[in-house]
This record gives sequence, C-alpha cells and structure tokens, in this order.
Amino acid sequence: MKTYTFHVSLPDYGRVWRKLELPAEATLENLHLAIQDAYNFDADHLYSFFMSGKPWDSATEYSLPDDEDPFGGLVAFENEASEEEIDDEAGEGEPPSAQDMRTMFAALKDSPEMRDQFIQAFSQQMGMPAAMAEMMLTNIDSLMGNVSDEQLEEILEMSDEEDGEIAGDVRTTALDSLALKKGKTFLYLFDYGDEWRFKVKVDAVNTKADPNAAYPRLVEAVGEAPAQYADWDEEEGEEFEDDDAEDGEGI
Repeated sequence: MKTYTFHVSLPDYGRVWRKLELPAEATLENLHLAIQDAYNFDADHLYSFFMSGKPWDSATEYSLPDDEDPFGGLVAFENEASEEEIDDEAGEGEPPSAQDMRTMFAALKDSPEMRDQFIQAFSQQMGMPAAMAEMMLTNIDSLMGNVSDEQLEEILEMSDEEDGEIAGDVRTTALDSLALKKGKTFLYLFDYGDEWRFKVKVDAVNTKADPNAAYPRLVEAVGEAPAQYADWDEEEGEEFEDDDAEDGEGI
C-alpha cells in the first residue's frame, strides 16, 4: 500500500507543525479535512491548494467549484435580481451582452448596499479577498467607460471562453495524480478572508505502508496550534472576567 506523509506547518506562528499520513488514493479534500482536524480548526471556510506555493496562482490551484461551500451546499449569490435579469436577457450558457453589463454596473453604482453584496459574493465565488474583488470591479467599471459596445462584446466573449479552464476540483483530485515526490512543497490556503497559509511539504512516500492502519494518521504534532478565532476567544474571556467582577461586587 502506498501512502504520503506531509509536514504541515504555519511559518508565521513559530515552531508549530503536524505530520500527517494519508493513502495515495486520498483526495486533496481528504488532506484538507485532516489538516483541519490536526489543528483543531472548524473546516468552515473555503480553501485552495496552490501547487506552485504562490497564493492566488490560478494555474496551479485546486479548490471547490464556485457553486460549492465547505459543507457541500450551494454558495448563494446575494444579488439574485441582477443575475436573473442577465440570465433572462442573455440566455442560459451565453455571456451577458454589453448592454446587460452596462445596466448591471449602473445599478451597482446607484446602490452601495447592492455593490457591497456583489463584491462579497464575487470574492467568495472567485476565491479572492474582498479588497481584490472590489479593485477588479472598479477596473471593469473604468474599462466599460472607455470602450464601445462592440469592443466590450469581444471582451465578454473572450472571457466566456477562458471560463472553461476551471481550477482542479479538490474532491476528485487524488494525491497520487499529482506526481508528488519527497521534498515537494505547496501552499494550503484556508479561509479567503483571514488567509491561513499552511506550508505543506511531502515528508515521505511509503510504498509498503500498513494496509490495516487507520488513515489519515497523525504521525507527529509539535507546538500548540493557534486559535482559529483568536479575537473571539479574547472577547469571550473578557466577558467572563466582567461577569466575575459583577458577581463579586455584592459579596
């Protein structure tokens, strides 16, 4: 039986790492869940693996499809009205027209609340920080003000063709399909907002692993894992202290 052992560390948090062993047929989703369990995280956010080790490198990214969330449900698009209007006018499977885009961006300009909702939904579906999504939105808006409808139609058609090249799906990508070798390092980025950046290194490749062992297996744990929600933990502790102080006033 073949297995991979991964050395998973958090470079920004000192001497903290976990070694995890998984069978070769396990998927990147299985590795994600094993890391979450080893670090006592909640697995409640979107994530990506970047095999180049560079964050937001879409050419080497493996993630969940845009319409999936960490719990297997659909990611809601909060600006449903605008999206439905575009779908109705453009037709299912076709890129929106130049007029559709201009109408939608005009609506976003008139409604700051709708714009914020659009940015949050877009950042979640595209797997990028909200600030980056806002910058892209501003750039697109500026572009539309400087091109004709014909030029905009050409750009939209080109973008629609590029959309066919989707990132690898973590649910179906087996570890053994990645041609991993000892010493190979890559990035596991969890939570696109807080951006927990785990460095993953192939520590060992074992072709004679115990087929009766329980996998994934925690081989080694060094250092205390940081709290996933440090600010929340501190606030909760302060509330407890305040409650204790109030209780002691009447004694």
